[in-house]
Amino acid sequence: MKLAGLDLYEISSGKRKGQRRISKRGRSLLRKILYYAAIQTIRKNGILHDYYTRLTDRGMKRMMALVAVARKLLGILYAIVRMIANIHSTLSP
Repeated sequence: MKLAGLDLYEISSGKRKGQRRISKRGRSLLRKILYYAAIQTIRKNGILHDYYTRLTDRGMKRMMALVAVARKLLGILYAIVRMIANIHSTLSP
């Protein structure tokens, strides 16, 4: 998550509790690609459309829900890459 800049951070001081925001410290191109991929997956009958509508129905803002979908996509992509790496390591002599 940190590599894409989608990790959350909060600026708090004393009794003041700040809002959480994405850090945007990672690679902007990866974040942009994930953003556009998230837009495509939340379309009607998309893969994560139900997840997105569940978040927005709970009162989450649409942009925050879109970032949550992008984070979920990144987690799915990382799991796929990890699984492929495990398969390659078991097949190589």
